[in-house]
Amino acid sequence: MVSENCLKLIREWLNKREITARNLKNDWFHGSALVINNLHAEDYLFWSLISHPVINQICSHVLNQYSYNNNEGYSLTGSAIRAVYGHQNAQQLHIDSNLPGCNHILSLQFCIPVDSFTGASGATQVVIGSQSNLEYPPNNNQLNSKDEANLIKLSAEPGDILVFNAGVWHGSSNKSNTERRAGIFLNYSRWFLKQSFDIANNIPDNIYNKLNEDQLRIAGSFYQPPLDSSENRGRKSSIPIIRHYNP
Repeated sequence: MVSENCLKLIREWLNKREITARNLKNDWFHGSALVINNLHAEDYLFWSLISHPVINQICSHVLNQYSYNNNEGYSLTGSAIRAVYGHQNAQQLHIDSNLPGCNHILSLQFCIPVDSFTGASGATQVVIGSQSNLEYPPNNNQLNSKDEANLIKLSAEPGDILVFNAGVWHGSSNKSNTERRAGIFLNYSRWFLKQSFDIANNIPDNIYNKLNEDQLRIAGSFYQPPLDSSENRGRKSSIPIIRHYNP
């Protein structure tokens, strides 16, 4: 789905960032990993993925469903690269929807492997049907027999696009090889849900000026609430809004 040339440019970008990265995350959740957030503001290159037609066709169908006129909109909630190195235990299973057991899909998680996702490299694993569970995943992945039986690994090759309900229990699996395993993770949510970062307002001018109207809508620029009643509008705007903060 993602072109080899695009992957080549992303690998070159990541290789440079690995050289300059001084601190890898090394905690209970990420293990020994390089995590780079806000890809939308790092390089315009990543907008070819963020606004990828296949990704946005899926978002438009799923995240508009059951909204008013099935056409309320959605926005990017977060964008990141997570690169894992060396032997690693499985990541704590988690959800990114922040609301377990919801009867509607609030958010979608897309994963684009930069390196191969295999059983040995710590491929993302999910618990099928867990979006209906009314609780968060148990600590240390102590699954009951039903959820254990529904735990599968999502093997994929670079350029593939994996997608799942962000309310599904998921996380990287046990990594038994020493090769890097990097992936891009894009999260999209219904328009009224709060983004992980102030995406619409933290885009550098050199990137913002290249974005078209559809991309600005994905960034959330049309979904910023009015500052106060003097703006005389609702929660959505007819033009993209950008806020400038004092340093």
